[in-house]
Amino acid sequence: MKKNWIALVVALVILTVSTSALAAQPSKTTEDLTRVIGVETKAGNADSSLIGVETTLFEAAKTQLTAIKSFLAKKNTISNYFSDDVKKGMSALLPTGTDLTKLTMSEYVALGIGKYDATMGDVTATFQFPTAFAADKTVIAMVGYEGSDGTMIWQALQTTVVNGNLHIVFPSDLMTKVGNNAILAVLSN
Repeated sequence: MKKNWIALVVALVILTVSTSALAAQPSKTTEDLTRVIGVETKAGNADSSLIGVETTLFEAAKTQLTAIKSFLAKKNTISNYFSDDVKKGMSALLPTGTDLTKLTMSEYVALGIGKYDATMGDVTATFQFPTAFAADKTVIAMVGYEGSDGTMIWQALQTTVVNGNLHIVFPSDLMTKVGNNAILAVLSN
C-alpha cells in the first residue's frame, strides 16, 4: 500500500513539473508560422523591417476581410472580387489558360512596410506560411493598399513557389506608392 502512495506522489510531481515546463513555452500558432524569411533588393539582402507580417490586422485590412467574406458567402469566386483590370494583371502573371474562377484565397495577412528608397529597385520577399505550397500549384499573391481617396487598390504580384515558400516580387513603382501598411492575399488552386 505504501508503494502505491509513493508511486502516486511521484507521478503527480512529474505531471506538475511537465505541465509547468509546457506552460513556459507558448504553443505555435498560425501567426507564428506566417512570416517573412528573407528580403532582397537589387543591392542584395535588405533589412528585415522593409517588409514584415503584422500580428494584427489594421482597420482597412479588417474592413477588406469582412467585405471579402461577405462577397464569398454569396457564392462568388475570389477572382471576381477584383476589377477587370486587376484580373488582367493576374492572368498576365499566371500560366496561359489559368481559370481564375478556380482560385481560392488561401492566405490573408497584414504587412508592415518599412522605409523604402527607389534606388533599392524591386523587392523580393520570401514568405513562409503554415502550409507549404507544392511546386506544381498555381499561386498568385495580391497586394492591397489604400489609395489617397481611401479606396483599396489591388495589384497582382509575380509569385514563385520555392521549397514550399513563396518568393513574391514587389515592383519598385508599387513600393513607392504602398505606404506603411498593406494587405497580402494569396490565391491558389
